[in-house]
Amino acid sequence: MINDLRKNKVKITKNDSLEVIEDLSKKSMSKDSLIENVKSFGADEDEFDEISYMDSIRKKHMDYYFSNDDTKDSEIVDYFKENKFLQKKYKYDCLIFDNESEAIKIRAKIKNSQDFKKYLNSKVRNYDIYRSDFVYNDDFLLKESSLKKADQISKIFKYKDSYIILMINSVNQNENDLLIDAKKIYLKNEYDKYLKNLIKNSNIKLFI
Repeated sequence: MINDLRKNKVKITKNDSLEVIEDLSKKSMSKDSLIENVKSFGADEDEFDEISYMDSIRKKHMDYYFSNDDTKDSEIVDYFKENKFLQKKYKYDCLIFDNESEAIKIRAKIKNSQDFKKYLNSKVRNYDIYRSDFVYNDDFLLKESSLKKADQISKIFKYKDSYIILMINSVNQNENDLLIDAKKIYLKNEYDKYLKNLIKNSNIKLFI
């Protein structure tokens, strides 16, 4: 990555890692607390600085690639049409139980989507809830539920040590939205191919 950036006259310095560290620090409240978290995983401050620098190189290289991308809209449309899974996204909610018998009791009382929503929004409960973002149909929990339509409610299924009841609450088939998401996936795949070619043609380690 470094050689490719230099070859394309993209300036890189150790200061590039400051933005990465600043973003991480915001999530950890301060740089000191971030360093403490890093140390808890067995890394010291020097190792953290090196990792941050490498992350900044990855980000700069990806930004360079995308800013110079010449993909045509027709390529994205073709990719979208060829991959049917890209043509729908689903958002779902889950009721998550530690105890199967409790899950069975609740599932027996859920006759429709309104019943499910009452349990989802209940302030007094002996189960956890999970609300997904929009996902494709290859999402693990969605696949396990075997659901395809909004307001459908799953049978109880087991995931790890939990028992889950899932309901799809909406399906996004807006082509404009879905094309934007498809483009992100397409460009990421093209970037990965570009990286593989760089590594193949260089015969050196990625960051040397």
